[in-house]
Amino acid sequence: MGMIMLYGMDVFKENTVAGIAVQQKLSVRHISASEAATPLRELLMPGTVADAPARDAPKAEIMIMALESRAVLDGFLDALKSAGVVVPLKAVVTPTNVNWTVSELIQEITKEHEAMSAGKGGRANE
Repeated sequence: MGMIMLYGMDVFKENTVAGIAVQQKLSVRHISASEAATPLRELLMPGTVADAPARDAPKAEIMIMALESRAVLDGFLDALKSAGVVVPLKAVVTPTNVNWTVSELIQEITKEHEAMSAGKGGRANE
């Protein structure tokens, strides 16, 4: 059905998200700081462990989802919401971002969030 990859979360939140994922028959992968420079396509391969230095590993939490359908995605996100779990940075693996590293993905998603927030703030002040 798919995989959920988790980076930068505290143990309680990661365990909560992982528990929900397992209930929905999704596999879970913890991404370590040493894997932040690894492309998503490599992290999606079973048994792959990157061993790059953890230099400049981002200080953010992100949930990266590689799921087989929109229905699976919606069901998983609904379950997280029902459990009160908030993950500010979320991404779905796409043909475009599958070659990005975790660090690059975090940078891009952060830019998108900032742009959306600036846009909302700008409209509210008009």
